[in-house]
Amino acid sequence: MSGSGESVARASGTPSPDAAAIEALANAGVDIEGITPAQGSKVEHPIVRGIEAVSRAASVLAGALLVAATLVVCQMIFVRTVLRWNTIWQTEFVVYSATAAIFLGAAYVLSHRGHVGVDFVQAKLAGAVRRWVDRLALALGLLFCASMTYASWHYLYEAWDQEWRTETVWAIPLWIPILPMFVGFALLCLQYVAELIKLEGRMR
Repeated sequence: MSGSGESVARASGTPSPDAAAIEALANAGVDIEGITPAQGSKVEHPIVRGIEAVSRAASVLAGALLVAATLVVCQMIFVRTVLRWNTIWQTEFVVYSATAAIFLGAAYVLSHRGHVGVDFVQAKLAGAVRRWVDRLALALGLLFCASMTYASWHYLYEAWDQEWRTETVWAIPLWIPILPMFVGFALLCLQYVAELIKLEGRMR
């Protein structure tokens, strides 16, 4: 297969891709169409499939919240500029919906390696050292998200138990906007576990 690919590249006049660059991208889980197999970055593990199904469902909810926030912004503009009415709940709804979408969609973004990251050091490494650095990075991410899940759970419980409300005209129960933060970090913990499983699967 590699020989035919190189002959096609020579026939078309396109320079063949650098093998080291391909290996680095493949180790990072990046698929290159026509070069690296799509299944190379996927691990058919039941735990991974289950976690990523939950992450996808949360991302759909996050998208729906963004759509709802957009519609409410349009409604708020119409009410203020055309009808000259005061707005009570719209601004708060938009802020909390957009924030909830960020938390709920974070796990799905992680599953597609969409978070902004600096891999200058990792790019210079190879072999066993690179694998251990990747493991350490995922483990530290999991540890941070686990601590934030624990902290947000206490915050959520206090808001529920003490019946806190937002200091606005709408005055909604504060546990409602806090809940997506707790759920989002919990989903990130699960997704980090899935990423560790996928990493070990790619290294076999």
